[in-house]
Amino acid sequence: MLGLTVGTFVLSVIHSSLPNHWLPIVLIAKGEGWGWGRVILFTALLALSHTLSTVLIGLVIGFIGYTISQYHEILSKLVASLILAILGIFYISRHLRFGNPHHHGFGVFSFFGLLVAMFFSPCIEIEAYYLSAGVMGWEAIITISLIYVITTVILMETYVILALKGFEVAKMHILEHYENLIIGLALVILGALNFILR
Repeated sequence: MLGLTVGTFVLSVIHSSLPNHWLPIVLIAKGEGWGWGRVILFTALLALSHTLSTVLIGLVIGFIGYTISQYHEILSKLVASLILAILGIFYISRHLRFGNPHHHGFGVFSFFGLLVAMFFSPCIEIEAYYLSAGVMGWEAIITISLIYVITTVILMETYVILALKGFEVAKMHILEHYENLIIGLALVILGALNFILR
C-alpha cells in the first residue's frame, strides 16, 4: 500500500505541474480581470472538476477493467483541445473587434468552458493505480483518490496564484495593449499541444 500511495502522490505532483492544468486559468483570469477571491474559488472548482472525472473513471477501472480508459483518452484529447482552441478564438476575435477593452465579457462563458475542458481531460496515467487499488479494496481506492484530489487542488491553486503574482510584479506593458490577442493565441496553442502531445 505504501508504494501505491507514494506513487499516487508523485504522479499527482507531476501531473498537476503540467502547464495545461493551470496556465489556461491564469490566462483567462488575467483576461477577465478576476479578483483574488474569484481566482481561488474558480481554480478550486476547476481542479475538482478535473479530479472528479479521473476518480469516476478510476472507480470503474478499479472494478471493471482497464479497457475503458483507451476510449476515454481519445475523447478527452479531442474535447479538451477543442474547448481550449474555441476559447482562444473568442479572445482573438475580441481583440480584433475591440482591441483591448477595459470591460470583460466572456467571464462566465470562459469559466464553464474551462470546467467542461477540465472534466473531459482526466489524468489517464493514474488509472493504473486504480487497477492495483481495486485488488486491495475500497480503502485503497479511497486513499489514492484523496491523495490525488487534495494534491491536485493545492498545486493548481499554488501555480495559478504564483503565476498571477508574477504578472503583477512584472507589469508587462505589452499585455496592456495585446492582452486578449496573447491570451487567445496561447489558448489555441495549448489546445493544439494538448491534442498532439498527450
